[in-house]
Amino acid sequence: MKKIVNKIQIILINNGLYQSDSEDLNEEIFKGIVEQMDSLNLISFIVAIENEFDIELPDDFMNPNNFSSLGVVCNAIKMLSKAI
Repeated sequence: MKKIVNKIQIILINNGLYQSDSEDLNEEIFKGIVEQMDSLNLISFIVAIENEFDIELPDDFMNPNNFSSLGVVCNAIKMLSKAI
């Protein structure tokens, strides 16, 4: 799961949503980032996740509440990803 978290951290940095790469991404930091996202940021984040992990998140997962937990996002990626 650490590999997934590291990739999510890079996605957030590349999208200008996370400024510090010196502190590891954790649940509390992730929740704060997601709470600050507008709809455009969330869509960009979803597209970046799908591209990075070569997955397609199902429509029923596209609920902002599903992105409020780093664990939920990591588990969804793990389940859907062929690369991990």
